[in-house]
Amino acid sequence: MVEMRQEGDILVFGVTARSLTRFVELRLEGTDAVFRDNYFDIPAADKVRITCKLPASLTLDQARATLRVRSLYDSYTELTG
Repeated sequence: MVEMRQEGDILVFGVTARSLTRFVELRLEGTDAVFRDNYFDIPAADKVRITCKLPASLTLDQARATLRVRSLYDSYTELTG
C-alpha cells in the first residue's frame, strides 16, 4: 500500500507491505522523477518513507494517477504470467 502526500514541492510516499517485499520500485509514469531511494526493501508490517521532487508538469492528483509500483515478485510474475 502506498500513501502519497505533498509537502511544498516534495512528494512523500509511505510504502507498507504485509510481508517482506524485496526490491520495490516507485515510478511516475511518463516523467523523469528522481526518487531519493528506489529499489528498496520493506520489512513485514513496516513503513518505508520515500521522497521525490514533484515534477513541474504534474499536480498531486496526476502524480497519484501515474504512480506505478513494482517489486522483485512482480518481475517474476510478469515472466510466468
